[in-house]
Amino acid sequence: MANEKLVRKMFSAIDACRFEELEELMHPEAVYERPGYQTFAGIGQIVDFYRNQRVIRDGCHAILDFVDDAGSAMSCGHFLGRKRDDSAVDIHYAEIYRFRDGRIAYRRSYFYTPAV
Repeated sequence: MANEKLVRKMFSAIDACRFEELEELMHPEAVYERPGYQTFAGIGQIVDFYRNQRVIRDGCHAILDFVDDAGSAMSCGHFLGRKRDDSAVDIHYAEIYRFRDGRIAYRRSYFYTPAV
């Protein structure tokens, strides 16, 4: 339950653009893997991504399923929002996580969209 609460807080911080909160929720050496980007290593690169590189302007994550196994977890959900160019984003996602010292230490995102 603690891991799910941590992930929900992470999405809440991202959706509200409170990126400084990510520094409290994610491990300083956290790794984030996301399709179309190089791996983000360390909380500094992750926060920089959200502040300066992310194509999403605003929106809201909704977790629909969460499976927790102590040191790792996964979620499936839905994101609804807008890109910086004002186009709509309506997409399902899945993510996996690993935790260390009560924080998110690893995150990988998958998006449900045609690719192959």
